Amino acid sequence: MDPKQMKDLIGRLQKLAKGGGIGAVGLGSVAMALYGLSKSLYTDESIQTADLLLQGYEEPFRRDRHNHGGGVMVYVKSGIIARRRHDLENQYDETIWLTVQLKGVALNICAIYRPETSRGDFWDRLENSIGNALEESPHLILNGDWNINFLNNIPTRINDMLLIYSLNNLITEPTRVSNNSATCIDPIFVSDEIENIESGVINTDNQLTDHFATYCSLNLISNVPQSFRRDVWLYNQANFDQLKNDLHNTEWGSILNDTDIDVVCQNFNNKLKEVVLKHIPKKSVIIRGNDRPWFNSTIRKEIRLRDRFRKKYISTKSQQHKYIYKQQRNKVNNLKKILKEKFIINLDDNIDEIKSRNPKLYWSIIRTLLKGTKPSQTLPPLNSENGLVFSDSEKCDLLNEYFCKISSLENDDKTPPSFDERTEIHVPNITVTEQEIKDIIDILDINKASGPDEFSHRLIKI
Repeated sequence: MDPKQMKDLIGRLQKLAKGGGIGAVGLGSVAMALYGLSKSLYTDESIQTADLLLQGYEEPFRRDRHNHGGGVMVYVKSGIIARRRHDLENQYDETIWLTVQLKGVALNICAIYRPETSRGDFWDRLENSIGNALEESPHLILNGDWNINFLNNIPTRINDMLLIYSLNNLITEPTRVSNNSATCIDPIFVSDEIENIESGVINTDNQLTDHFATYCSLNLISNVPQSFRRDVWLYNQANFDQLKNDLHNTEWGSILNDTDIDVVCQNFNNKLKEVVLKHIPKKSVIIRGNDRPWFNSTIRKEIRLRDRFRKKYISTKSQQHKYIYKQQRNKVNNLKKILKEKFIINLDDNIDEIKSRNPKLYWSIIRTLLKGTKPSQTLPPLNSENGLVFSDSEKCDLLNEYFCKISSLENDDKTPPSFDERTEIHVPNITVTEQEIKDIIDILDINKASGPDEFSHRLIKI
């Protein structure tokens, strides 16, 4: 569903949201849409569900309120299976939690109405539900009327919650405008695993509601980067003096004595690696594509411990195990917050130096910090003759097949055109001096990645 269709359909919802907000979430990659209505006068037990049906949408999910000014409803497009999550809701707060299962992606959605009179324990319950939802899936959307102006300074308690769970507000314009104020009280929060294609506000009939409608169009279908192992050299434990001595005493003449340049290159690499491994240790590390740059082995260990406690609590339903799990969960959340703050502070002190010394690293850091608004992702699904392809290997094969097709001659008997020689000068021999090689090695950037031979620039410059 494109944003234009979404805007058109919002008009059909205005009459159901008297005095309240309308939030629309479109998932264009799977042609679905979800609409949340908060503070609706129609979320009342006296109103029959049959009177609330919209063509093209399933029967709405309702959270009724018995007095004026509250209640929540959510519409889901026909053909999309959404499951109500009563286990994430509670008897006090006006929320509706849903889980939608897409192609390889589980999406948790919450529609919220928070009255201005709510107490501090509202945030305790909401944070508990958010934590449980994110433990099931990293894809989360929060949508509704919060009665907090997110254009001004956000209360520390709320800001900490958004920081810990990496939730980003897509709505940066006022959603309620009066003669005296302009406030954004109807945000749409998404986890930073979700790509925002378009978002904003839409004017509504002010005789029906004093809130503008909010909308966003999102893309969820993406390949999760797989973890992989890589060997790294431990240069801080190297014995460089002994390494240089062994390299100097190695009989390279016999190793390089071959007419085949490929054989010479392979023999040289094998011998160099054999000598280097004696004096520079290596270790195997796991590269996790989804890790935040401030993650380390300590927080991963605490997360694994938290997950074990959670499984134990789910299986036993013991209050003691529940308490242990919550303690560990809070420890993990606080550790995330502390590590992220330290990373930002350290980055702020060194960002100018990094920009001048290593532009590639600088822009990599910038992309990481901007990931909340638009995460870096792999190529989107590609359309082939057999339908959409999603995996990296399928995309590579499809692109390779296409470029081979347009780069190949259809007839084998065709020959390349001839070119006139524009000079009579020829280079019969190419001579490379030792000093020229040293000059090239001296300017190598040690921050560049190594090739398949695993010899980094730092190793070459020893």
